[in-house]
Amino acid sequence: MEVNKVTVDANLLETTSHGNREFPMDVYRDDFSKYYTNIINWHWHPEIEFVMITKGKIEYSTEEETLILREGDGIFINSNTLHMAKSIDGYQDSLMFSVVVSPKLIYNDTESIIYKKYVKPIVECSKLSYLKLDKYNTWQKQILSHLLYIDALKFNEEHGFEFIIKNQISLIWQLIALNTSHLYLHNNCLINSHSLSQERLKQMLRFIHKNYFNNITIDDIAKSANISRSECFRCFKKMINTKPFSYLTDFRLEKSLQLLLETDIPVSDICYSCGFNHSSYYGKLFREKFGISPSSYRKSSN
Repeated sequence: MEVNKVTVDANLLETTSHGNREFPMDVYRDDFSKYYTNIINWHWHPEIEFVMITKGKIEYSTEEETLILREGDGIFINSNTLHMAKSIDGYQDSLMFSVVVSPKLIYNDTESIIYKKYVKPIVECSKLSYLKLDKYNTWQKQILSHLLYIDALKFNEEHGFEFIIKNQISLIWQLIALNTSHLYLHNNCLINSHSLSQERLKQMLRFIHKNYFNNITIDDIAKSANISRSECFRCFKKMINTKPFSYLTDFRLEKSLQLLLETDIPVSDICYSCGFNHSSYYGKLFREKFGISPSSYRKSSN
């Protein structure tokens, strides 16, 4: 069974290269039925990202808010913004495509007026970490139309497609810049895309990813960011709307899914290698989350 997944480092920075230095952008068509538990897990990247839902219903989350996106809706994810997406129950075969672009494709030089006036202020604006693209909003509908054109251009790759894509992305950025100026002009923005809470969260997630197989506690997680237990809980709730131990448990279960699908390691060994102390407890948590036992999941996936 072929399963898609987003690969990240210990900081949740996505490790995939999007395009190359010659043309720093790419387009991805995602089928949620091909992801572990129909989820694209938490990650971030320095590129900006535009997403459009083409089938079904998606729950799309940033560190600030969770949105329900339906067919025809979209979202803009700003540079360095943590985000994740999952299909909603009953819509496991939801589809979307993503246009992931380095801001460098919009400007030629950091000394240019385009960069100084229209790119830097937006990518560094904390009030523009994301923007829902509503198909019933006139200027946002134009962005969605441009995105559909970019998707078709990239997958056909006819001679000269790079010129047109670059132009389409510039038109999209123009629409954003002209219609969100009240957010990023006149010192309305906190020019700091890496908030203290986000940095603390990244430190704690890094610790979990490096130590999930050990017997770690909430105190250990909090200590990794030099904060109190209460601040640890507050940070997880504020940024990704979950509890520290819930995240740890879900991460362990996801790691066990990979081992069930990709190896022949006995289920009991997978249990302990993923940080669970008892196989019966592991089986209980697995059934509660996925509605099936680990052994049955492995058999059904082969």
